[in-house]
Amino acid sequence: MIWFGIFNVLLFALIILAKWKRTPTKYYLSSLLFSVGIVAAGSLALSSKIIFEFPFLTYVHSPFSFLIAPLLYLTIRSSLKPPETKKQYTSLHSVPFLIALVLHLPFYLKDSNEKLIYLNEAFNYLPLNREVFFWSVIGQVVIYLSVIWFTISKKHRDLEPPYLRWSIILSAFLTSLVGVAIFRKLSFYNYEQSYLMAALLTVWTIYTIYHFFNPQNERESSSNKKYRKSGLTKVASEANVEKLMDYLNNQKPYLNSQFSLIEASDKLGLKPNYLSQSINQNLNRTFTEVLNECRIRHAADMIISSKYNHLTIEGIANEVGFKSKSAFYINFKKQIGQSPKQYKLSVK
Repeated sequence: MIWFGIFNVLLFALIILAKWKRTPTKYYLSSLLFSVGIVAAGSLALSSKIIFEFPFLTYVHSPFSFLIAPLLYLTIRSSLKPPETKKQYTSLHSVPFLIALVLHLPFYLKDSNEKLIYLNEAFNYLPLNREVFFWSVIGQVVIYLSVIWFTISKKHRDLEPPYLRWSIILSAFLTSLVGVAIFRKLSFYNYEQSYLMAALLTVWTIYTIYHFFNPQNERESSSNKKYRKSGLTKVASEANVEKLMDYLNNQKPYLNSQFSLIEASDKLGLKPNYLSQSINQNLNRTFTEVLNECRIRHAADMIISSKYNHLTIEGIANEVGFKSKSAFYINFKKQIGQSPKQYKLSVK
């Protein structure tokens, strides 16, 4: 069962890269899932002694232990509004992994017979280098967890509720995992603990998959509870959204930065609360989010049109109704997956 879970983890990591729009958050999450899957598989192979059938794979998973905490941190940081990961420093988070990989190279280059001898000895007593490795991983994870908890406490308002929730729970889970590992280490060491580690890592990853890629489900559920006593029917709600989208696409009132929910309601002959409810229930968005998506689509067309070559990116942002330059860049990157300048270069 655990092997099946690990297989799904690795498969899902590949699916994210192949199918989903490649945003930094998705990229970090995919790498996180892959690293967790490798570590879980390696731990389970050791504890079940399957590794004796494939000695050439011994400790291949070890360096990946140094990637889990940094990738969780980068996933959370890139989910902030605005994202706060700096590309020039991101590669530094992989330094412990690279060092561990280099230090493991002499062992990887040994032949299978030498590795089998080492494994037989390791099951009787833990070599000193594995002790050092264990505490190095624990030390790194503790440092990152401290930074992660600090980030969540200071930046929680910059995370949408679903992402904030899974960030807290996953960080708590990793904290618990470290606690279990330290407790087992200080009490006694047995490779059977790897069963527990593999199981916990698998559960942790499945939880990540569900809560990261289903934030809209949580949003929709809370929306339904909010409007439970509303007199607006489903048919009327859908009709309201259709009227709104026709109005936005044909009249383009969103180009006016002052355009509001009340003004839209007046134009459509609807109550503001009914229009807001219709948008929330059918589009899983707020009125402002719908306007900004329209503005970004309009801006994307302007950026690639020679008709607007005389306008700067900031000028286009003003033309489509954005009051803030930073808000325009954040929304453009979120919706298009590239910065305005990158988008302009990519379509040439």
